[in-house]
Amino acid sequence: MNALPPRKIKPCSLPKVRKKPRRTSAIKCRAHVNWVLENYQCIATGKVSKITGEVHRCWGRLDPHHSPTRGAGGGDDGVSPVCRGLHSLIDSPKRSEKSVQDEYDIDFRMTARDLWNLDWTNRTAYERKAEGSR
Repeated sequence: MNALPPRKIKPCSLPKVRKKPRRTSAIKCRAHVNWVLENYQCIATGKVSKITGEVHRCWGRLDPHHSPTRGAGGGDDGVSPVCRGLHSLIDSPKRSEKSVQDEYDIDFRMTARDLWNLDWTNRTAYERKAEGSR
């Protein structure tokens, strides 16, 4: 019987802890997100689908849809209010944000930009805070 030599077991290593947080230019303004969700309805409400010909019926609570996504570097200034049904449709594997925009004739980025410009109270507070941290 051939005995295998004992394997050397490497000690477990912990992931490196980041000393400094990543610097990001994404705007983080939870007050703006709350303002959008409290004051507006889903942007596809009443829109007719070009594929099915049916009017979009919202279901679920409102979600903030970031365009571009948070993972792609988007911030809270790019938030549009969408119902849970539309948000799950956007995030489904066979659909994309562009296909949903084309189907319902909506523009998430333009809506988000307009809402950021309308929300002057939270926007100016954010800008003052950002100037103070420089």
